Amino acid sequence: MRPNLLMLLIYLLIPICQLLAQTSYPFVVARDRMLFHDNVDKEQKKLLKEGSIKLSKDESINLQIEDALIRRLDEFQEQIELDTVLAGNDKKKYLRGLEYMIRGFNQNWSKKDYSPSQAPALLDAYIAATALDRQKKSIQPVITANEWGVGKIIV
Repeated sequence: MRPNLLMLLIYLLIPICQLLAQTSYPFVVARDRMLFHDNVDKEQKKLLKEGSIKLSKDESINLQIEDALIRRLDEFQEQIELDTVLAGNDKKKYLRGLEYMIRGFNQNWSKKDYSPSQAPALLDAYIAATALDRQKKSIQPVITANEWGVGKIIV
């Protein structure tokens, strides 16, 4: 009887421990999508050196980058996760896309064809592209409406 009681206690504690382990997000993240959120966060952390972004000598550009790729991107992550219309696989697709987008920014911001100041336009383009994708429309208008560096990363 005692081993059964111990097993019951373990089965009851596992879900509680899983909920307590998920403290890094202000919203509930499904376990099967946690890895995707974590990957986006890892790419964001690459931008943050000493607690803030320092990609440009101009502090206002650094603040714009931080606002777009940290604060607004976090809000968009939350919108994706809490969207009741999106299926789980679509949420994974858009979260993976966010990871690729910010990774593309991290890899390209110092190149000649891309300026760090394009970060807000990059996020806006990604959000617009996901809206078109949700409607099963082509993202080509978003690509052509933006500069080459932004379009390259979105594609």
